[in-house]
Amino acid sequence: MALELFHDKDITSCNLSKNKKFVISTSWDKAVKFWNIENIKTAPVVFYNDDVVENSIQSPNGNFLLSFGRSNNGVFFTI
Repeated sequence: MALELFHDKDITSCNLSKNKKFVISTSWDKAVKFWNIENIKTAPVVFYNDDVVENSIQSPNGNFLLSFGRSNNGVFFTI
């Protein structure tokens, strides 16, 4: 079984979530997407930034996500 990640532009990073249930992908399309590993047919949860997203980091407890990219700003999301 393969998990295909779709973005409108190049994918810049992929990380496994702290709970190991999601792949978190970032992209030049300004999106951070959470892909459900257990049910790949489920649409991803999407967060948008103001600019290209280069990478993301989850907080140690997994409740927050920091995404960052070319805008020189980090954006915090509550998960």
